Amino acid sequence: MAPLLLDLAVLYRALAFGADGDLDPAESDAMRTALEAWAPGEDPAGVDHALREAALVDARRTALEAVLDRVRNRLGASGRAQVLADLRRVARADGRVTQGEEDLIHLIERALGPESAEA
Repeated sequence: MAPLLLDLAVLYRALAFGADGDLDPAESDAMRTALEAWAPGEDPAGVDHALREAALVDARRTALEAVLDRVRNRLGASGRAQVLADLRRVARADGRVTQGEEDLIHLIERALGPESAEA
């Protein structure tokens, strides 16, 4: 499993579960779809593994900043913009976007840099 895939799984799960304490099946599906797009042609078991590993990470206790630093350093502006688009899709997947989800998306957007919002 690629380190980037795990970092993205941690971010997507932090949004889908951590922001409101509920992981809706539609959010799970949206996370899987987004992660599969980051791993074209790879064995789907790699995405399953990333999701399982991300579930073991307590984003509140893990330095989310470190994950964001790694993502920012591994991706160009268009990749960072794709991460934000993925996060917005995951947040909307269950039919509602909570204030906690909005707040986390804005925090991530600031951490990834202003150019990621424009790409």
